[in-house]
Amino acid sequence: MRDSFAMDNARHNDRFESKKAFMKLSRTGFFLIIAIFLCSLVAVSLLVYNFAVCPQEDPQLSENHHHHHIRPELLKPTLSLTTPAQNNEIDSQKVTKDLRLPRSIKPVSYDVVLLPFLVADNFTFNGEIAIKVHIVETCKNITLHSMSLIVNWSYSQIQKLDGDDQPIENVSIVSQYFAEEKQFLVIETKNELEAGSFYVVKLKFVGAIKDNLQGFYKSSYNVGSETKWIASTQFQATDARR
Repeated sequence: MRDSFAMDNARHNDRFESKKAFMKLSRTGFFLIIAIFLCSLVAVSLLVYNFAVCPQEDPQLSENHHHHHIRPELLKPTLSLTTPAQNNEIDSQKVTKDLRLPRSIKPVSYDVVLLPFLVADNFTFNGEIAIKVHIVETCKNITLHSMSLIVNWSYSQIQKLDGDDQPIENVSIVSQYFAEEKQFLVIETKNELEAGSFYVVKLKFVGAIKDNLQGFYKSSYNVGSETKWIASTQFQATDARR
């Protein structure tokens, strides 16, 4: 009996030792699996961060000249919004070099009117501008900064001014187009603009009131359960072209 008891006890100890060994192996495997999972998670995060492609921030508005029913739509911006005879190709090498506006024209003043629409399904604005410019060097185009705006090409005007800032001559426009890579709006004239003279450039346009804190953007506040919308401006540096 004693010998049998000793043998049974030995079998019991063997099972206990096997169980302990199994527990040690399982715990080691568990930590190994956790380590592999964490490494995989970090690797996937790095891949997503480096190779994910962000969508374009600034969708262009569809062209619509009705005064009170303008709606933004997701359309891919095009290089030129002119008639076929006015299309212009831009040298890609020059785009990376000539990013500043020409020095042949100096702006004197801007008269800007903005009419915002602050309703849930139509955060847009109508705009008009009259820019008085001084021609420093004789030229045949006026180049402005413009971004994410739809311009009413049929309204565009250039007029020569007298000493009292009164228009005395209409300037013929031969083409108008956007140079998207430079964020330029170019207006080419039939005849040369005379050095030393003053002109006024008049444009009408439509834009979106977004919430990206750039250009003309929207903010809101609550009165009870009602949301109130306001339009704010950020026109410093490159934001004014919006």
